[in-house]
Amino acid sequence: MRRRLSQGVGLVVVLLLAGPASGALPAGWSSHDIGTTGGSAREEAGTWTVRGDGVDVWGNADAFHFVYLPLSGDTEITARVVSCGTGSDRWAKGGVMIRETLTPGSKNAAMAVTGGEGSGLTFQTRPATGNRSYSSHGSPAATPPYWVRLTRAGNIITAYSSPDGVNWVPQPNGTGSGATTNPVTIPMAADVFVGPFVTSHLAGEVRTYTFDHVTIGSPLPARQPDPRDGGIRLGTTVQLSWTPGTTADSHEVYFGASFADVNAGTGGTFRGNQRSTSFGVGAPGAPYPEGLVSGTTYYWRIDEVERDGVTRHRGTVWSFLVVTGQAEAAAIPTFHCIGVYWSPPDGRRYNRKLWLDG
Repeated sequence: MRRRLSQGVGLVVVLLLAGPASGALPAGWSSHDIGTTGGSAREEAGTWTVRGDGVDVWGNADAFHFVYLPLSGDTEITARVVSCGTGSDRWAKGGVMIRETLTPGSKNAAMAVTGGEGSGLTFQTRPATGNRSYSSHGSPAATPPYWVRLTRAGNIITAYSSPDGVNWVPQPNGTGSGATTNPVTIPMAADVFVGPFVTSHLAGEVRTYTFDHVTIGSPLPARQPDPRDGGIRLGTTVQLSWTPGTTADSHEVYFGASFADVNAGTGGTFRGNQRSTSFGVGAPGAPYPEGLVSGTTYYWRIDEVERDGVTRHRGTVWSFLVVTGQAEAAAIPTFHCIGVYWSPPDGRRYNRKLWLDG
């Protein structure tokens, strides 16, 4: 993960457009009012206290308090909303945001818990600078403490929520003319600002939200599986390996011959939690000690667990086909090219080669 501050004139402009910074934040983090005044932020022993004024994060321009890291490329921001405080407006919002710039009309995506009676979840987006905003509203029964998350992969941003930091649910698509989809495509610059935010939804009133388990990483899921997904493996013993997520502390391994069981974590497919990024199968003392069965497709999944021991990032279900050398030769005939020759009426001879992957 690269953390890269804007430089030169761009940095000066950004700071002039934003409000004053507050202290007591971890190294690299900043805190600013955007489109308003009166906000502040502190972090102590993993608890973040964010106070925000402002009319809203909505419409053509926003007014709120933002705590952020400048990042580049794909990323993910997670936080648990511990409390939404008290105030006069039930549409106060606090959550996590990915934002292109620190100007009020910037492109952005935000996943938040509202401050109304019974609270509730909202996913809000502005796909074009200075243009309108769109939303999707989730369970009105969601009350703090509640987890929220945004992921960015290229131009695709996806919003999630969770009651426990383990079971994550994508925010549903919105309805009506002002609805956003989830995921949503928002073309932003590579360099963005990521972190928690708060707006009181009432100018002149400051609302206090508290957060914990604030984590940022890129990328978080396990990736680059070996054997490769959908590949063929010779022999009946296999050493699985993968590249871990950036913030992973340990790995939960699932392996079996049923996609449904591995996907659900049932049928004895959970093989334990470990620190190592490799796992053997098909040998004595390992799953399938008598050896993997030729002609069978096996499935596996790696869920990444962060240092808090609670936050998990579910992995993709990968697969590979086991064959013996003899089976492979019989089952996968290949050829690479065909020579084509012909003589046209002028008497000259031509040849062409058609290359085919097989």
